[in-house]
Formats: sequence, structure tokens, C-alpha cells
Amino acid sequence: MKSDILKDIQGQQIEILEFILNRVDYQLELSLKISCNNEIHLLVFYNVSNINIEALSMPLQIEGFEILSNKNLGYDKSMNYKINDFEENKLSFYCEDFDVFNLDGDT
Repeated sequence: MKSDILKDIQGQQIEILEFILNRVDYQLELSLKISCNNEIHLLVFYNVSNINIEALSMPLQIEGFEILSNKNLGYDKSMNYKINDFEENKLSFYCEDFDVFNLDGDT
């Protein structure tokens, strides 16, 4: 379940194993394969914008990973969510929506 997996990774240290940025129907789609709490997850972010990457090396360690909802703040729909590393500011971006998949078993 999406919310259960999010609860497990919010505020945690994650390791980004794979970073794929694609253009799909004139929008950017970002896929992150991550390791967190000894589990592997795939996070797919749709209509991505304002990408900021400070240190790109794989695997990339992120301290304090979070996904913040801006839906009720009147932002443009492409900025529904802000994703960032609030400890070291290595990675941040906005997206319209996202999916989370547990690659170790359940989706």
C-alpha cells in the first residue's frame, strides 16, 4: 500500500540505487530505485519540474528523505508534491503525482 511504504521511508536515510529520467508525452518522469530499511522500492514521479541535484554519484545516500504535499496550498498541479532531502539538500524537485512500489513483494 502506497501510504504504508511512504510512512516507512519518510524522514529515513535512503540509498538511491538507480535514477532514470524520461520524457513521456512532453513531461518528465523520474524513477528512483531505492533501498531503505533493508527493502527495495521503486518510486515513480510524474510531471517532474525544478529538479536540483547537488551531488550525483551512484549509489547516492540521502539523509532525511521526505515527500511534502502542496495540494491544499493552491500551487500549480505540476507542484502538487515537493520531494527533497532536508538534511543535506542533495536532491529536490516537484511533481504532479507519484507511485510507490515495494520490489521485495507487495506493491
